[in-house]
Amino acid sequence: MWFLRVAVFSLLLPLFTLQINSFKIKYGNPRNLFIIKQIIPKNMYEFKTLIGYIEIDDNFNIIGIDTKSKGLSKLPPEQLKPILEQLRAYVSDYRAKNIEVVKGQIRESIEPEILVIQSIRIYEELNKVANMLLKRLRELFEYNNPELSKDLEDNVAFVNKILSVEDLNSLREKNSMGKSFDSEALDIIRSLALRIKDLYNERGKNREYIDNSLRLLMPNTHKIAGAIIAAKLLEHAGSLRRLMELPASTIQLFGAEKALFRHITKGSKSPKHGLLLNHPIVQKSKDKGKAARLLADKLSIALRVDYFKGEFIADRLIDEINVKLGIKDD
Repeated sequence: MWFLRVAVFSLLLPLFTLQINSFKIKYGNPRNLFIIKQIIPKNMYEFKTLIGYIEIDDNFNIIGIDTKSKGLSKLPPEQLKPILEQLRAYVSDYRAKNIEVVKGQIRESIEPEILVIQSIRIYEELNKVANMLLKRLRELFEYNNPELSKDLEDNVAFVNKILSVEDLNSLREKNSMGKSFDSEALDIIRSLALRIKDLYNERGKNREYIDNSLRLLMPNTHKIAGAIIAAKLLEHAGSLRRLMELPASTIQLFGAEKALFRHITKGSKSPKHGLLLNHPIVQKSKDKGKAARLLADKLSIALRVDYFKGEFIADRLIDEINVKLGIKDD
């Protein structure tokens, strides 16, 4: 009867090889033990064999043996020693292979859109920091030359103007309301302007990377939405597959989650657009809600085509939006 059980188990064992490791342990008399299950509660290992359970700790010291087993609990320590040596090799190999598999899965899970998502987050942070520092730069500079700060509304031109001259006092008008600064104060202004320019350059590099990546990853979506809006939509969804699966109504309201929550909880006016409000088609349209709805509908189609590597249809989708909104081509 015992040999029949072993024979049946030997036939069924290959079915579990993907998740259950097995090996033979020989000791004393020629009886084979098959490891068919491993449970790891905290620092304990419990191994089920054909003739009982062995519980060991991380140092492979015996914690307990199933007293109901017919043969294992009666073995003397010298016969259990080779079993534990085999268990030590088994657990070490089992752990190493599992770590290798997990590392491979993590490595394969890094998709190209993850880099785009991180890049758009960096872009937003750079933009936020640059704007905050620029605000401080204008406040500081206006004590010296408020007229120039007012005339140069373009931030990039304003920073370049400060860096273009050695003596900022030379930019002041004769009847300026500002006060002439000493060289040490002017160095602080120039240094801050230089840091802001570096942030602008870094932001430009991130935008260029996003633009080039989305041209390859999502050509139709990139053409319709633009690089920044497409990247922000991708960031909200978390992945291209997730974004592709979403309905057009969800894409339309991406970025308006707080307004939607107020609408649900307090009955306020329902939002009609979120991130898509920044799109030129929506901005030029009189009915922005309708424009955002049409744009989200075409983006939903473009995303599915991009995910399944279909042909380029963005121009046709844009023409359909323009016809429905009555927008003439420039």
